[in-house]
Amino acid sequence: MSNTNAGLFLTAVLAWFTRDFERVINRLDTVNNARAIEWRTDTVTDFRGHPVPAAAERLIRWDTRHPDQVFQHGFVPQYAPPEGDALPDQYLNLETYVGQNSPSIFVSTARYYNQEGRNQRWTPRNIANRFEYEIFAYGGIDINLSLGHDHQYSNQREIAFPGGIRPEFIRTAREYDGDGRIIRIWANGGFDPSANGAGHSPDLRQFPDPVCGSRIPVVYWTGPNSNRHDELRRDTMSAVEPMREDGGLQTDDLFNEQCPAILQPSEDIDSVRLDVQLSDDLSSGTDDDILAKIGTGEKLITLFKAPSRGESKNIEVNLQEIYGKSRIRITDLKSLTIFQAPVPHPIASDDFKIKGFTLYIHTVRSGRSLVNSQYSSLEKWLGTKKSELTPVWSGKLDIREWVDNRDV
Repeated sequence: MSNTNAGLFLTAVLAWFTRDFERVINRLDTVNNARAIEWRTDTVTDFRGHPVPAAAERLIRWDTRHPDQVFQHGFVPQYAPPEGDALPDQYLNLETYVGQNSPSIFVSTARYYNQEGRNQRWTPRNIANRFEYEIFAYGGIDINLSLGHDHQYSNQREIAFPGGIRPEFIRTAREYDGDGRIIRIWANGGFDPSANGAGHSPDLRQFPDPVCGSRIPVVYWTGPNSNRHDELRRDTMSAVEPMREDGGLQTDDLFNEQCPAILQPSEDIDSVRLDVQLSDDLSSGTDDDILAKIGTGEKLITLFKAPSRGESKNIEVNLQEIYGKSRIRITDLKSLTIFQAPVPHPIASDDFKIKGFTLYIHTVRSGRSLVNSQYSSLEKWLGTKKSELTPVWSGKLDIREWVDNRDV
C-alpha cells in the first residue's frame, strides 16, 4: 500500500528523505512494483496484547557497533545517498536487500512478540561481543506483508526503515560478552520519543517497561568515552550485518526479572522532597545551622537550625525558588552537598552526625514516583573548624539508584 505521509521518514538519519519524501516514495514504489510496499500501520498490537501507537512498539536490532557510535549517530544505512541522489534501483530493492543482504537504504529491525505465552524475538546464532538495541519509532516497512512469508527471515517479522534510524528512537542496548552473556545495559540519555512528531508521539505510559534484569548493571550514556579503546574497536566492524545471519526465535529470559527504573534525562520533574535525619547518638546535634545544595540549585536549602540529636525533617523543595523554574530534570539532581553555618560558640568546632537522607521525585509525563535511598544510612560525623559557611560533605546522586517508590 503506497503511503504519502512525510512523517514516515522522521525516523531517518538521512534528513533529506523527509524534505523530498514524495520522490523517495515514488522511487520505492517504482523499483518494487512486483508487489505493493506495505508500511506498518499507525496502531499495532504489541507483545502484551495492547493496541498502541506504532512508535510504542518494541523493536529489536542486533549490531556489532558500540553505543558510543550508535547513540551518537544512530543506525546509518549501508548506502547513505546525499541529497539529490538519483537513488539507483539496486539500493531500493526489498527482495535483494532481504534475500541477498545487498547494500541498501534500509536498516532492519525485528519485532518483539509473544508466541505460545513466551515473549520472544529473533536472535542470531552468534551473539558474542554484540549489542541488542531496543527501538521505538514511527513508520517502517512491514517486510512480511510486502514480500510474503516465503523468505529466510520471516520469523523476524521485520520492520525496515528507509534512511536509517536516528539515535533519539533508541532506548537501550544490551551488551553481550565473548561467551554470549549479558554484561551490562546501556540506557540512551538522548532517547526522546517526542521526536516521532505531532500525532505519532506516544504517551510514556504506553511504552512497555524496560527489560534489564536486577543483577545487570545499567550504564547511562550521555556522550562517547574516548578512553573506551577495548570496546570502541568493535565499531570498525559495521560492515557485519547480524540481522542477515543464521538465527531463530529465542525467549527473553530477562523479562520476568525486576528492573531498576530507567529514567530519561529529558523527562520533567515537578516535585522533589528531601527527608533527612540526624543520628540519635550522644552529641549528634549541633548549635550550628545545616544547609544543603541539590545539584544545579541556585540557592541553599535550610535543613536544620541548631538541631538536637535524632531530629528529622521532610522538606518539600520549592523548585521555583531553588532552581528558578517550576520543573527540573534528573540532570539537575546529580549531587547533594551538605553545608555547615557555624554560629559563635566557645568551642573550635561543633560537629554533628547525620544518619542519612532520602530523595523523592515525581515525573510529569510518565506520572512515576521515584526514590533514591543510596545515602539513607550514611551514619557520618561532619564538621568544620572554619567560622564561615563551609561544605562538609558531598556525594554524587547516581541516576541508577532511582527506583519506583512502592509506598505511593
